[in-house]
Amino acid sequence: VGAGASVGAALSSCRITGPEPPPIVPTPPPGPRYRGDRPNVLVVLVDDLAADVMGQETRFPFLKCPNIERLQREGATFGRAFVPTSVCSPSRASLLTGTYAHTHGVRVNDVQDLMDQLPNFPGLLGASGYETAFVGKWHMDNRSDDPRLGFGYWLSFAGQGVYTDPVLNENGRRFRARGYVTDLISNYAVRFIQTPRENP
Repeated sequence: VGAGASVGAALSSCRITGPEPPPIVPTPPPGPRYRGDRPNVLVVLVDDLAADVMGQETRFPFLKCPNIERLQREGATFGRAFVPTSVCSPSRASLLTGTYAHTHGVRVNDVQDLMDQLPNFPGLLGASGYETAFVGKWHMDNRSDDPRLGFGYWLSFAGQGVYTDPVLNENGRRFRARGYVTDLISNYAVRFIQTPRENP
């Protein structure tokens, strides 16, 4: 898997009680992956997901979120986590750097970008031999969709993005993709995860 971050609001596929929908992205066939001593790391950041939407104690028992519930069931849940700045971009910058907004400089959405010179999660992993990727919504400094922080693989778009037929930036190459943005992003993330590799 290497190390990656996938940001997508519709990973949850939350819906009102009813028949179970098919997964957004079909489960890929098992493929060759890195199987060395160091762990693979996958960070999935689901945009604007309230804590009380998940788990047994949800206040919305009629809302079914099978993909989010699977992430919770098979991943790690931080029951006492909090966010110091409850806005998308500052939160994302804090996750990537481990610092507060007054240190990393991203205080609002859209207009401020993360400084490359700050130590950051993908940079430290890359320096340790990990293959890193960012797939999804960056949402910092919406004037640019250029690759950031030295991720080995980059797929994103400018600003908040659009839902259908978005212009994507893959490692510096811009192109118009056809389809729903969350399906497209999910497919690119799965493709990165399934790529055979020698490194974690």
